[in-house]
Amino acid sequence: MPLEDSVNKHVVIVGAGMAGLACAREILSTATDSVHVTMVEASQAVGGRIRSHTEADGHVLELGAEYVHGSGTILTSWIDEFRQSGVWGQEYVNTIQEKVDDGQEQDPFFEHIFTLSHADGGGRPDETPTKDGKYGMYYINGELVMFNDPRIEPLNQALESILDLPADASISVEDALKQNEIQLSKELYDLARASYGNTAGCSDLSKLSLSMLQKFEHHWEVNEREGDYRMPHNIGISGIVGTCHTLLEQDPRFTLKLGWEATRIIQDDGSACVSSPNDCLHADAIVVTVPPPMYSRIQMELPEKKRLALEKVGFENAIKIRLSFSCRFWPELVQSIICANQAIPEIWFREYRSVTTESMVYVATAFLVSTFADDFAGRLANVTNLHQRAADLMMTQLSSILSVAIQDIEDAFINVLYFDWSNQEYARGGYMHARVGMQSSDLEALAAPSGCLFFAGEATNTEACCTIQAAMETGIRAANQILTTGFNQVALSSIACGRQPTPPM
Repeated sequence: MPLEDSVNKHVVIVGAGMAGLACAREILSTATDSVHVTMVEASQAVGGRIRSHTEADGHVLELGAEYVHGSGTILTSWIDEFRQSGVWGQEYVNTIQEKVDDGQEQDPFFEHIFTLSHADGGGRPDETPTKDGKYGMYYINGELVMFNDPRIEPLNQALESILDLPADASISVEDALKQNEIQLSKELYDLARASYGNTAGCSDLSKLSLSMLQKFEHHWEVNEREGDYRMPHNIGISGIVGTCHTLLEQDPRFTLKLGWEATRIIQDDGSACVSSPNDCLHADAIVVTVPPPMYSRIQMELPEKKRLALEKVGFENAIKIRLSFSCRFWPELVQSIICANQAIPEIWFREYRSVTTESMVYVATAFLVSTFADDFAGRLANVTNLHQRAADLMMTQLSSILSVAIQDIEDAFINVLYFDWSNQEYARGGYMHARVGMQSSDLEALAAPSGCLFFAGEATNTEACCTIQAAMETGIRAANQILTTGFNQVALSSIACGRQPTPPM
């Protein structure tokens, strides 16, 4: 809808994660030149819970969201747009074309993911390895077994069956599994915590809302095509972080303020003001995209329904540990292992050639959320060399599950990176999970505008949360709400009161 050119409109977006970046891109690609977008971010980096670390040899490690889940989404649509447009460099475009001319697929550099986690695969793992022959394994009852081992089948069937139960907001995943006619052994229940809970954002299955997970699964099944992959870190791209930075608007109508923490938002007769300790920005519309734990750090009036809905949003810690080795001591084609009754529930494996030494580096990356993350962090309390202690614990587990001598693993060890999201002041965790008692109406309350305040972020998606595309969809939703209703109401109200929004400095 065209905007009134006679009025200068100012939108402030609080938070520079994928929701905020998608919101800014949608507004600036749709609105007239009279609109200006200011994005404020409390940290010193764009990306929110998408972040990376670059090793001395140039290798990039994704510290937060790392995988592209599903295809046919807004995320994969924009990735396709970026890679075909040349924004990632002509070398990438030329190399892609050479591969296509040779009869290879369109994305030869993208690492296809074998879906091992039960929460990623609708209750069961993939049935066949990836096109590269990669597969996953489970460690259960002291034994490393294949993804299709018949001893895992009762868990597959139990999880599939509870996802088909009638929706009941009072039922947890734990309740449903214990009441199921397929009774799981303790070992399989422990595997459910590691394989389902760790991916679903909460390893305490008694906290996870079954009905909301059913809703999420249904949305993914109907609206997204299968196929998970990891983006490369070469030929001009830097994984998900690179995609995030590609979204960053290079537009004279866009201003980015890093290190700018929003502490208060006030609305008054159709205009709004967002304040930091040292600054104040007036706006026609403000979009709040911060993670749920950060709402309490911003003084703002919220409707009661939104406040009650926030209480039903779970948001727990996430930890990544990355170990580098000079040789591989796991099976060559194993991409991931999920471990029952172990300190670390999920470990991924990959390799790369160092650009500085030209030698191969073999990497094992652990991913822990919720109680797994809390318990592991507890083991590191009051430790002098925290990173080395984390490496020692992980190498001990690798020795156990792979039946490899600990000395051989230690001899191959190069370095460790340990990243705890609970220590990140403006995130305080990984991603949301729906607590028992949450209903669709709560997601709608989280998404609803309030005056000239609009809301976005993966926890506000009314269909399915927890993914990058979920966050992006909410940013686009907020942009469209502003463009179709917000400006017309807010700007006219500002004119009537004789006030104009203060333009960004």
